[in-house]
Amino acid sequence: MIIFLALSGTLLLIALILILLPLLRPVSSSGPTGHEVNLQLARHRLIELESDVASGRLDPVDYPSARSELERSLLSDLADGVAPRTPARRAIPTAAFLGLIFPLAAAGLYLTFGTPEVLKNNYTQVDSPKTVNGKKLPPVAVLIEQLEKKVAQNPDDLRGLSLLTNAYMSLRRYTDAVPLFERWQTLDENNADLLARYADALAMANNGDLRGKPTALLERALQINPNQIQALWLAAMAADEQDNLSATLMHLTHLQGLVVDNKEAHQEVTSMIASARSRATASGLALPPISGTDTALNPSVPPARLSVLVELNPAVGQQVNTTDTVFVYARPIDGSKMPIAITRRRAVEFPLRVILDDSLAVMPSQKLSDVEQVEVVARISRTGNAMPTRGDIIGVTRPVTVNTVDTVTVTLSDVIP
Repeated sequence: MIIFLALSGTLLLIALILILLPLLRPVSSSGPTGHEVNLQLARHRLIELESDVASGRLDPVDYPSARSELERSLLSDLADGVAPRTPARRAIPTAAFLGLIFPLAAAGLYLTFGTPEVLKNNYTQVDSPKTVNGKKLPPVAVLIEQLEKKVAQNPDDLRGLSLLTNAYMSLRRYTDAVPLFERWQTLDENNADLLARYADALAMANNGDLRGKPTALLERALQINPNQIQALWLAAMAADEQDNLSATLMHLTHLQGLVVDNKEAHQEVTSMIASARSRATASGLALPPISGTDTALNPSVPPARLSVLVELNPAVGQQVNTTDTVFVYARPIDGSKMPIAITRRRAVEFPLRVILDDSLAVMPSQKLSDVEQVEVVARISRTGNAMPTRGDIIGVTRPVTVNTVDTVTVTLSDVIP
C-alpha cells in the first residue's frame, strides 16, 4: 500500500509541475509603452522625409524645417507621456485552482473506478503460521501442557482427549498416546474408527508390531464396522506379519472393493494382493481362482515392493492443510533422480502408510524391481504440482534395499526455500 501511494503521489506531482509551472512564470498583459510607440513612429517619419528628398518630392531646402518640426512633435509627445505599461503578473488564482482540483479529481476517479478496498488491507505485515490475529502462539510444548492440564481436570471430556491424543500422535509420542486411547475407548466402546487408531498407536509404540492386543482391537473394530478402511488395512498387515496369507487376502480383497474410487489406494491394494497370492502359491497354499479381469494379479515372481510410513514433524505441522497433496516416491541412488514409483495422497492424517511397487511405475521401461537400492522421498505440495516448488515440505530417507521386509520411515521436516 505504501509503495502504491508513493508512486501515485509522485506521478501526480510531476503532472502538476508540468501544468502549473507555465502559469507561475511572470507574464506581461500589455504591448509596448507609449514612449516606444512614439519613437518608432518618429523613426519611420524620418525615413520617409529622407526618401522624399532623394526622390525629388521634397525640396532639400525644406528638409531642415520638416525635420525640426518632427523633432519638436516628438519632444512634445514624450513630455506629455502616455499610459504606463501594465505591470507583469502571474496566473496565481488559476494555478491554485488547478492545484486543488487535479488531486481531488484523481482521488474521486480512483474511488469510483478503481479498487480502493485493497488500501484497507495491510500487506506489509503478514502473520506467520505461528500467529493468530497478530498474536504469537505459544510454543508447542506450552500448548501440550495446557491440554494435559485440561484433560487432568476433566478426564471424561472426549474433545480434550481427542485433541491431546492427536497431538501426541503428531509428535510421535505413541507411548503417551496409548493410555489416552485406552481411557477414550472406555468412554466410547463401539467406535470402530477409534479402535483402529488405538491399534495403530499400540503398534507404533511397539516398533510397528501389530501382534497381540492391536490385532484384537482390529478384530473388534471390524465386528462393529466391517468396512472400516484403516482397520482392514492394518488387519491385512497384521495377518501378513503372522504369515496368515489366507486372512491377508481376505482383508485385502474386501478393502480393494472399498477403495475402487481412489486410484492410488486401489493400485496399492491390488499390488499387495498380487504379492500375497504369489507368496501363497509359492508356499503351496490352495487359493480360489481369480477372475479373468484379475489375471494380472498372479505374476510368476513376487513383485518388488516397499512398505513406507510417512510421518510429519510437528515443527512444520501448522503449515499443512488437509487439502494439500502428499507425493511419496522412490528414486534410484545412482544415475537419474527421476522417480521410478510414485503415489499421491491427501494430507488428511499422519502417520500415513503407503506401498510402493511396480504397479506405480512412472515409465514401463524402468520399474522398482529393476534396481537394488533407492531413496524414498515424501513431499507435501499446496499446488498439487508434481515438480518441487518453493514452500513444499519434504523428507528423504537414506538408501534402502528394495523388497526389504522392514517398514521404511520418512519424516517430513524440511521446507524447500
